[in-house]
Order: sequence, then structure tokens, then C-alpha cells
Amino acid sequence: MSPGEFARGDGLVDIHCHALPGVDAGAASVAMGHDMLRRAADEGVDDVVLTPHYRPEDGPERAQQLQDYFEGFAVDVADAGIGVRVHLAAELGFRFGLAHLAQSVTVARLAGGPYVLVDLPPGPLSPGLEQAFFEIRTAGYRPVLAHPERHRELAAASVAAPRPLPSVLPSPGRLTSSAATGTTWRNGLCPCAPPTSRWSG
Repeated sequence: MSPGEFARGDGLVDIHCHALPGVDAGAASVAMGHDMLRRAADEGVDDVVLTPHYRPEDGPERAQQLQDYFEGFAVDVADAGIGVRVHLAAELGFRFGLAHLAQSVTVARLAGGPYVLVDLPPGPLSPGLEQAFFEIRTAGYRPVLAHPERHRELAAASVAAPRPLPSVLPSPGRLTSSAATGTTWRNGLCPCAPPTSRWSG
């Protein structure tokens, strides 16, 4: 499969999941990660993009750590016969220069495709946020907000119509289970992911 693409099918794609064990506040063990993925499979999910946190202060060594953990976990998942395909990305803590990060670090992009999952810091929105997202989009990437529900300004400025992520979802019927639809922020610069389900944090 090409980067950012998933096998065509009737199931869902989860693009925001913390089932990769031992790397953040998500799954605490391989067994817990397997359980999260089994629950996803039971709900009709075919593909799961594992998105551990990548903090603003993290560097290339974090990307390598995530890749190493993922490769071992992906083998475990296949051996366990869980029935979902796993992909690696990251939930990026917001920083200026995200476009450069997306260009230089594969794990910064959802399954290697054009979308980047961004988590904004708590508190008031930065006045430079729209410019930062404009620069990301100009570089050819599409930011997706991981937790818009944490910011009242986004909820107040959003519009009601949900919007899918067509480049992540190769067929119209495969809306993601937790983050492909939601509100769009103001002038449409950034799709938003609604609150995640119980099995994708």
C-alpha cells in the first residue's frame, strides 16, 4: 500500500489511538494494547493508526524509539490474530515549524500520508495559530486537531457540517471511528477530530 492509503473494505479506520504500549499514557502493557485493538475490531475497525504523543521538545530520537516499539508491536498484533492492520503516526504537540517536522520525520504524518494530527497546548489559543496552520497547508500537509473539545474558542467558532478526510479514507463509506468527521474550524483551515472513543485516547 502507498503511504496514507489503506486496504479497501467495509470497515472503519481509526486515526487516533494510544494502543502502542509503554510509550505514553496510553496502553501500559502489550496485553492492554491487544485488548484495545480487539475492542476496535469488535466495533468494525479494519485499520488503526497508532498515534503516541510526540511533544514539542522531542527530537529525532523519539521518532526512532516509536518506530522501534511499533515494529515489535506490529509483529505481536499479527501473531495474536487480532484482525486489524496497524499503522504508525504520532499525535504532535503543537509547535511552530510543524511543516518542517512533517517533511523530515515520517512518523509525524498519519500513516505516512499528508495529514498531521495536532494537539494544541492548554489555555488560550495562540494568535499565530492560523498562520502556523496556513504554513503547514502551504507545504502540502493537512492538520487535523486531536482534541478540539478542550478549547471553547474552537467550539464557538466551528460550523455544524461534518467533513471527512478523503485522502485518509480511500472509499466514501469508510469514515473513521473516532476522528475523521467533526466540526471545521472557522475558515476551514483545519478539520477537527471530535472526542475520541473509549478505546482510542
